[in-house]
Amino acid sequence: MEQSNFSLKRICQARLKGAFIQIRQAHPQIQNYLLIVDERTLKVISAYMKMAELMELGISAIEKLELGRKPFPKLNAIYFISPTTYSVQKVIDDFANKKQPQYGAVHFIISNEIDQALMSKIALSENLITKVMTFKILNLDFSCSSNQVFNLDQPSCLLQVFSDKPETQAILKETANKLATLLISFDKFYSFELLYNQSDNKISEQVARFTQIRLYDLFTSFQKTKNEQYDNIEKTAGKITVFILDRSYDPLSPLLHDFFYQPMIYDLLDINNDVFEMEQDVQGQQVGKKVILSETDDLFNRYRYKHIAEVLEGIPLEFKEFVNNNTTAKVQQGQIQNMDLKQMSDIVRTMPQYNELLSKYTTHMKIIEKSWGIFENKELRDVGDLEQSLATGIDRDGKNINSTKVLSQVGTKLLNNNLDQFDKLRLMLLTTICLEMTDQDRKSLTDKISFENQKAILNLQYLGVKGGSKKGKTTNIISEQMKKQAKNKMATATMDLCRTTPLLESLIETYVESGKKPAKFDSIKINEDGMESNKKGGGSIRKQGGQLAKMMQTEENDESLNEQKKLIIFVVGGIGYNEIRALLNNQKIAQSQIVVIGSTQIMKPKDYCLSLLNLKRND
Repeated sequence: MEQSNFSLKRICQARLKGAFIQIRQAHPQIQNYLLIVDERTLKVISAYMKMAELMELGISAIEKLELGRKPFPKLNAIYFISPTTYSVQKVIDDFANKKQPQYGAVHFIISNEIDQALMSKIALSENLITKVMTFKILNLDFSCSSNQVFNLDQPSCLLQVFSDKPETQAILKETANKLATLLISFDKFYSFELLYNQSDNKISEQVARFTQIRLYDLFTSFQKTKNEQYDNIEKTAGKITVFILDRSYDPLSPLLHDFFYQPMIYDLLDINNDVFEMEQDVQGQQVGKKVILSETDDLFNRYRYKHIAEVLEGIPLEFKEFVNNNTTAKVQQGQIQNMDLKQMSDIVRTMPQYNELLSKYTTHMKIIEKSWGIFENKELRDVGDLEQSLATGIDRDGKNINSTKVLSQVGTKLLNNNLDQFDKLRLMLLTTICLEMTDQDRKSLTDKISFENQKAILNLQYLGVKGGSKKGKTTNIISEQMKKQAKNKMATATMDLCRTTPLLESLIETYVESGKKPAKFDSIKINEDGMESNKKGGGSIRKQGGQLAKMMQTEENDESLNEQKKLIIFVVGGIGYNEIRALLNNQKIAQSQIVVIGSTQIMKPKDYCLSLLNLKRND
C-alpha cells in the first residue's frame, strides 16, 4: 500500500490550526493574541507549526508558562497547556493580583482530559474565571517526528512502570489517555481493535484497558457536544488496529548497533531532538551551526532508512553530479575538466539559487564523515558482527556460534580502550540476554566493566530476562526458528551486517500475512458494527461535516485514505530508531495498510542503557 499520501503530522497540524481558527471566528474583533505554552505543549506546537504559520493566525508571540513574563493586561492570551496541577496553578498565579492581571482575557486550550479537581480549581479562582472567554479540550497530546512516527514524550516511562511503584497505575493511565488522543486524530474513525501481549507484568493489558475506557468517554463526549470531531465519526472508516506492547517483549533490539543512516548517526553522534550541532567554515573561521534533521530536508528524507553503504556511495555521487551540472552552466566545459570538487563547489556558492541545496549536501557529507570516523575508530564492524552473532546464534558464514569462542571475543572487546563505558555496557547487556552463562563466565565478563554499570545487568530481570546460574557450560539461547530466519535473511541480503530482525518486525509481518491474532495476545474490540460495515461495504450515510471541517479541507486530503485500514504499533517504555527503520522498510508491512509507529519515547541505545541503570524496585 502506498504510504506517501498519508501524513499523520499534516492531520494534526490541521487540528491544531483549527483550534486557533475557532477562537478567531468566535472573536473577530480581536486581531492579535499571545500564545502561552508549558514544557509539554511547546513540544506539540513545535512539532506541527512554524512561527510564521502562527503569525498568520494572529499569534504575535509565544511565551513559556514556566518563565517570568512581562504583563500585557490589555492583550488576549491563549493558554495551550497540559492538564497538570503545575500548569493550572501557574495560570492561576498569573491572575493572583486583581489590579495587575497578567493578561486582559484568557482562552484555554487543554491538550487532554482535565480532572474535576483542576476544573474546580479554575472555577474557584475568581480573578481568573471572570476573564475566561474560551475553554476547549483539544485532545492532541503527542508529537509527530515524521508522517508515520509519533512520540508521547514520556522519557521516564520505562523507569516508572518497570519500577513497580505506587504511581505506576497513574503513569499507565496517562499513557493510555495520550494514546487515545492519537486514535481519534484521524480524519475518519469508528472501529478499533486493541491487541496487547499477555505478560506477567500486565503493562500492555492495563494500557489497552485504560485506552478502551478513554475511547468510550471520548465517543460519548463527541456525540453529546456534536463538536468538530463528531463529524469524523464514520462507520465506513477503515478499521484501526492497535498493537500495544511493552519493552519486555523484546529487551534486546534497542541495544544493537544499526547500520542504516538515521539509526546509525543518532547512535554515534550527539543528536538531540533531531538537532545536530556542527561547525562550518565561514570566511576562514569556524562558526557553529544547528542542523535540523527532519522531513523538510529532502536529502535526509530520502536516505534516512538506507544502509550506510548506500549512503556512502549515493550522497557523494549526487553531490558530485549536482556540482558538476551547475558549474557547467557557469564555466566552459574545457575549464571544468581541470577543477577538483572543492573548486567546483566554490563556483556553485556564487550562485545564490543553489546555496541551500549545496548546504544540505555538504552538511550530510560532514555528518557521514564524522560518523564513519567513529565507526572505524571503535572498530564497529567487528563489534556489530559480534552483536549479530549473539542475537541470531549464527556467525557471518551462517554457522552456529561457538559459545566459548564468542565469550572470548566479548571479553576482548570489553578490554578495548577505544570503546567507552556505554559501548561496553551495551555489549555486556546483549551477552547477558543472548547467552545462558555459568557463574564463572558471567563474573569473568562483569569484572571487566565498572561496578556502577553492573546494576544495569541485574536490572534486566525486571524486563523478564532470566539471569540464573548455568551449570556445566555456557550456551546460547537463540531458538532454531530465529536462527533459520537469520539464515534466510543472509541468503537474500545485499548489504553487510543485516542478519538480525527485531521481534517487532517479525510479529507484525506474520500478522499482516496471516490476518490472525498472534499467539499470547488478547484483543479488545470497540464498535464492532463498523468492522462489519467495512467487510460488507455498507454503513451509515456519510456526514458532511461542519463549517470548520469543510474549511480545513485541503487538496492533500484523500477520501480513499479514510476508508483504508490503519495499523498502529505502540511500545510502552520506548522504541529504538532501528526498530522503526525495520518496520517502515518492510514492504510486506508497508503494502498491507497505513502504518503508524510510536512509543512513550523514541530512544537511542544510550537512553535505554541509562534507564536500565536507574531502575529501582522495592522487591
